[in-house]
Amino acid sequence: MVNISNSLKLDNVVSNDKINPALVTDLKNACDYIRTHIRHDFVAIITSAVSNHSKYVKGTNRLSRHGKGMAVDISRLNGIGQGSNPKEFKELGDLLVKTLVSMGYTNTGSEYNIPKAILWQTKGHYNHIHVSNTTNIPSEAPRFFPKDSSNFVDGTRVVLPNQSNQIPNFASGQPVLEDISAIRSFMNKIL
Repeated sequence: MVNISNSLKLDNVVSNDKINPALVTDLKNACDYIRTHIRHDFVAIITSAVSNHSKYVKGTNRLSRHGKGMAVDISRLNGIGQGSNPKEFKELGDLLVKTLVSMGYTNTGSEYNIPKAILWQTKGHYNHIHVSNTTNIPSEAPRFFPKDSSNFVDGTRVVLPNQSNQIPNFASGQPVLEDISAIRSFMNKIL
């Protein structure tokens, strides 16, 4: 195992692969952000890149992004795979995907004409996260992420208007009513 950081590692099988540095930087930044701000035990392991993957797009003779060093697969999160604990693996995968999306990656089930793409929870990608970057430009750091996925943005508590649709008066010292379901709905829309 090769450590890129405390939160991102390369499986020995891919440790000598030439992988797009911008892709590795983005993954490192996303994983470090999660480990620092959300899950202090978070670790993602890249299990295939150029090695441990077909050189061609399945069913074609077209060179895949893996074959070009522009894509990686992550099939272990916090030491577990989809087969050993499917619920936790999916939750951790969703966390990584949402963080990458906040950095400009797209998760649509296809990478056709999408320079920064994620394939996750789609055909052939339920047991691993496929992340690709065909640019040589690292993304900006994660813009925001809810601390507990319910009511935080950029580490700041989101307070919506109370039930009377009035903006809360913080200076009054009165408690602020928070509509957690509205916050969750808001967060799901922006993530």
